[in-house]
Amino acid sequence: RRDNLNQLRDYIGEHSSGKPLIVMGDFNAHYSFCDDNLHDFMDSTALVDSWVELENGGLVPEVRHEFKPPHMLSISNQSESIDKILYRSSSHLSLAARDYKIENNLFTNVKGLPLSDHYALALNFNWAIHP
Repeated sequence: RRDNLNQLRDYIGEHSSGKPLIVMGDFNAHYSFCDDNLHDFMDSTALVDSWVELENGGLVPEVRHEFKPPHMLSISNQSESIDKILYRSSSHLSLAARDYKIENNLFTNVKGLPLSDHYALALNFNWAIHP
């Protein structure tokens, strides 16, 4: 996981320096897990985590050596997911995240069971262009 985040960090640095960016997906990482380098990744890319901003009061969870991740199908909006929606603005485009939601009931089969081992995340953005 550390190598994956380092590779993504390098790609972002090479291809999107100074540009607005939205990155989302299964990062398979938690801020609190001591072996993940999510803190370094976020610092080096200047990305904002929509969950941290909207659901966790802007507070990035600290590394905890005794951290045990929750089961992915037990999380709520108040719980950190390994799936992330990250973004950053630029001098020409402002992005503002709103309406973060873990879609825990939207994608189910006919028996009401989740279609995946992770719940989907949803997020809306407000945006403005600055000439």
